[in-house]
Amino acid sequence: QGSRDDTLISRVVEAPPPPPQGSRDDTFISRVVEAGAAWEPLVIANDSPVRKLKDIPYASESDMQKLDLYFPAAHPCVYLPAKPAFLPNQTAEATFPVLVHVHGGGWARGGKATWAHGAPSICKAAAANGMIAVSIGYRRGQYPDFVDDAARAVGWVRENIALVGGDVENVFLSGHSAGAHIASLMVVLHDRYLKPHNVPKSFIKGLTLISGVYNLFAPLSKALLDVKNKGFVLLYVWPSFGLDRSIRREASPLVLLETDTDTSLAGKAAMAAGARGWQMPSLPSWSADPAEIEKERGLNRHAAETLGVNTDSLPPVLVFSAQFDVGLQGDGEKMSLALRKYTETKYVYVMGADHGSICRSSKTHNEMAEFMLKNASR
Repeated sequence: QGSRDDTLISRVVEAPPPPPQGSRDDTFISRVVEAGAAWEPLVIANDSPVRKLKDIPYASESDMQKLDLYFPAAHPCVYLPAKPAFLPNQTAEATFPVLVHVHGGGWARGGKATWAHGAPSICKAAAANGMIAVSIGYRRGQYPDFVDDAARAVGWVRENIALVGGDVENVFLSGHSAGAHIASLMVVLHDRYLKPHNVPKSFIKGLTLISGVYNLFAPLSKALLDVKNKGFVLLYVWPSFGLDRSIRREASPLVLLETDTDTSLAGKAAMAAGARGWQMPSLPSWSADPAEIEKERGLNRHAAETLGVNTDSLPPVLVFSAQFDVGLQGDGEKMSLALRKYTETKYVYVMGADHGSICRSSKTHNEMAEFMLKNASR
């Protein structure tokens, strides 16, 4: 098992010689199992065996601060007894590339193991392709808790993943929907979120963003009265980020990367009307006030400068949108264009997929595998 030449591990990383005796902590899994982690039965994903160790705590403030590990067929734990307690030194000879995934759910819902929110599909596909996949849970509902937790989980991966055979030189990050927002924000604001957990800028070898939200002011395609965006902000943004526009500004990765993004209220209405060739009524509330737009852009620039946006060392990025993506396609395109100014970026439009099914699409899985293979350290 594990000898297939089309798996990512066999194509990217040759098995190193066995580590010196005692150099690998063979009690690590024993300790996490004692702390409450549990093995799930072997499953088959894309014709390949995958084994999951679930509910490993990476922090202690909340029961949500746990992660799941998905192991590939070539990993020794896959065929150990039904409830393996530890990973013996003599069987852990290879190191496996790692994918860390952040689930979606509108910042207030979803979970690391919830089928509808995509994480199991993404992680099983990565494990079937020869990687160790990490699905992270996080405290939901209140910014910046969920971003802080995701960053802490990445720090946990950097410190611990080698103990279970993960390759710390080949770690990739992905996120779906709100998870794509979280993943992109902590990379764009590296010094605020990842640096405190001793994660260097070079640690993430590639970033995949799937049907994400990148502009908390107007992420959906615009209409004249902008009802969809107003509804989105009311239902999703306000409950998690509050009413303060400065908070939304600092938490909008697209705005931080592309500070000319129009975040003004009047400007949005005027842009929507102009796109349809309509003449705006001569009412002040409907007019695109250049002074207001420029003021907003100045605030965007100030936020980006103050926060220290990471533009000099962003990893390569793969951005996905679905054909039926609840209006988020435009936000994905804009994010890919903004990223392209600073790093190699590929934009993929998945025909026939919707906001949820894009995580289960073979197109998504194959593009991710190709992207990670291309950007892995050899």
